[in-house]
Amino acid sequence: ETVWLNAAGDPCTQDHRHGEEVEMEEDDSEGGGDEEDDGGMGDERAEACRPALERLAVNDVDGGAGALLEVLRADPSNPTALALAGSIAMRADKPALAHDVLTEALRLDPACSSALMHRGHLFECVGRDMEEAEDAYLDALRAAPGDVPATYALARLKHEKSNDFAGAETLYAEVVTSAPGHSAAWYDRA
Repeated sequence: ETVWLNAAGDPCTQDHRHGEEVEMEEDDSEGGGDEEDDGGMGDERAEACRPALERLAVNDVDGGAGALLEVLRADPSNPTALALAGSIAMRADKPALAHDVLTEALRLDPACSSALMHRGHLFECVGRDMEEAEDAYLDALRAAPGDVPATYALARLKHEKSNDFAGAETLYAEVVTSAPGHSAAWYDRA
């Protein structure tokens, strides 16, 4: 699944500065889990999170959390929903809860790119070793090559925390090539 990151690093379905809707991409990977036996459940599970993403996109955290709670009541083992719950926990300044929820999402699906990306963001927020954050972003990109939010997060980390400007520039270029309307990447690239 691909979503934008807003200025706070939280997932959203729109680039707020341009109001462009971002479509969630279907997961065609053949990686871990029992995707072949789920009868397409992976796509349905991601799609079930759309109401929560739409509310989070307009900064309606309570509405997004409520919509996500409905998804998790119906399917408590939905790794995409758990990844979003981890993001909401981070936004609510509950890093321990975020860690636990993201760990559960990754236990259920070790290749859940959104959980891996949010884990990287969590590592950054709590001041852990930036190599751990970088490893989480790289894991997210291995799980979903070319994922715009994970690529942007890694570029931002390299630029702001590691002073790896050449590496950041390469990644920013990938982001603006894949998502020309990603204004944050254009701004950070300048």
